[in-house]
Amino acid sequence: MDRGMKKRTWAAAGMIGIALGIAALLGVQCGKFFRQNMDLQKMLAAQEEAAVVYEEEISRLQARLAEISETEKTEETETEIGFLKKGGTYLIDSSSQLEELAAMIEEKEEVEPGVLASEASYRLRADLEMPDWFCIGTEETPFAGIFDGDGNAVRGKFPFRGSGAECLFYVGENALIENLEVDNDMTLSAAAEVRVSVQSEDECMELERNLETFPDCRIRLGINAWDLNMDAIAENLQERWERNQGEEDYYISVYFYPEEDEDEAGWKPDMATAMTSFAGLAGERWDGDVTEIIKQEGGYLRYIGLKHLEGLNYCIVETGALDYFRRNNAGYHLFLEGKWEGKNVPPQHIYIPYTDMEMGWLGYGGDGLVTAEDINFDGRNDLLIHEGYSGGSGGSWNNYRAVIWNDEKGLFEFYPSFPEQLVSLEFDRQRVVTRYRLGFDYECVEEYGVVDGEYVCTRKLALEAKPGETDWIFVLSYYEMEKLVETVDVTDMGIDEIGALYPDLNYWPKG
Repeated sequence: MDRGMKKRTWAAAGMIGIALGIAALLGVQCGKFFRQNMDLQKMLAAQEEAAVVYEEEISRLQARLAEISETEKTEETETEIGFLKKGGTYLIDSSSQLEELAAMIEEKEEVEPGVLASEASYRLRADLEMPDWFCIGTEETPFAGIFDGDGNAVRGKFPFRGSGAECLFYVGENALIENLEVDNDMTLSAAAEVRVSVQSEDECMELERNLETFPDCRIRLGINAWDLNMDAIAENLQERWERNQGEEDYYISVYFYPEEDEDEAGWKPDMATAMTSFAGLAGERWDGDVTEIIKQEGGYLRYIGLKHLEGLNYCIVETGALDYFRRNNAGYHLFLEGKWEGKNVPPQHIYIPYTDMEMGWLGYGGDGLVTAEDINFDGRNDLLIHEGYSGGSGGSWNNYRAVIWNDEKGLFEFYPSFPEQLVSLEFDRQRVVTRYRLGFDYECVEEYGVVDGEYVCTRKLALEAKPGETDWIFVLSYYEMEKLVETVDVTDMGIDEIGALYPDLNYWPKG
C-alpha cells in the first residue's frame, strides 16, 4: 500500500471514530434529555393535580361564603329548643348554649328534626368562658359540622389533646372550624384549679384520663350519680393530696349532689358504692375517724374537703341525708393538724353544729373551703368556714362558721357567738352585717362586733310598717347596743332619702 492509500485509510478511520464518538455523546445527552423530560412531565402532572385540589378548595370556600352571605340576608328564627337560626346556621350567644350543644352531640340528638347536632353549622357571636374540662364532641360522636367562631374566643381549662381548636373539639373527618380563638388556661402545676362534675361511667373514664394528664391540679369534684365505681378516681385524688398537701392553698374537695328521686330520708341503696371510695382521702391520721363517722350514717358521705392553709392541713367531713335543701344531720366534722403562725397544732377533731336556720349544701358551688381571718380582732388569724349561700322569704345570706385560735392553749376552738346568717363580712372594719325580713311589714339590718370577747349586736336599723288612720305609715328605728336611739317617719321619703339617713347601714339594696 502506497503512502497515499495509507493516509486515506487513516483519515477514513478517524472520521469513523469521530462519528462513533459523536453518536455516543448524542446517546448520553438523549438519555439525559429523556430523563429530564420525564421529570418535567411528573412535575406538570403534580401541578395539574394541585391545581384541581386548589380549584376544589376555592369552590368550597366560595360556596361557604355564598352560604354565609345568604345567611346574612335571612331573618333570625328560633328553633323549638331555643336556638336562634339564620338561614342554615345556628347561632351561639352564651356559654349555656354551647354546653347544651355539647350535651346534644354526646347524646346523638337532633338540633332540629332531621338535623343532627354533630353535623350542623354554627356561628359564635360572643366571647365565652366555659367550665373546666369542657369539650364539644366525644370519641364516639365527634363533631363533624361547621363551626364559625366569627373572630370570637372560647376560654377555659380544656383537656390537653393538642393546640388551638383541638383542645376544645373532638372532630371528625368532615369538620370545619374557622375564625375561632381557643384560650386554654389549663396547666400542669398545683396552682391550676379545676371544677368538674360526673354523672356517668363515660364521664368517669374521661375524668380519669384528665387526672392522669394533670396530676397535680387542685380540684373540686361534684358527683351526680351514686352507683358509679369511683375507686380509681378516689385513689388518684388521695395520691395527689399526699404529693401536694404542703403547697399553700392546695385543696381537694368531693361533693355528692342530691338526686330528685331520693326517698323521704334522702337515701338510695346504691349511694355507698361511690361514696365509700373517698373515705381514705383524709390520710392515715384521720382514716379511722372518717370511716367510723361514715359508718354511723350507713355509708352516707355528703362532702369531704381537704386543704393546706398557712402550714395547717385540715379535712372537713359532712355525712347524713338531706331533705331537699335542709340538712337532717346536726352538724359536720373538722380535723386539723400542722402549724399555725409558727406553733405546732396537735391533731384536733372539732364538731361544728348547724343552726335551726341552716340551709343550702356544704361543698356546693365550691363552698366548704376555709380561709384565714382575724375573726375576734385579737391580732391573730383564725379559721372562717364558708358553708354556702342560702335564701328564703326573709332575704338571702351566706352561712359561715368561726373557729378561733386560742394562743394560750395552742388549740383551735369553735366560736359559737359568731353571727350565723350574714350579708357582708367586713373584718377590716371589725364588724359583720346581716339583714332579714319578718313578713311584709318588718325589715331589719344588724351590725355585729366583738365586745368583751363575744359578738354582740352593736347597731341596728328596723323599718316597720304600721297601720295609720287612713293608710300605712313607715317608721325607721335606729338602735345602739339594743337600745333605741331615734325613730324617723319615712312614709313620704324616697329610697335614696331613707338611705341617706344612715348610709353606713344602708344594706337594703344589697340583699
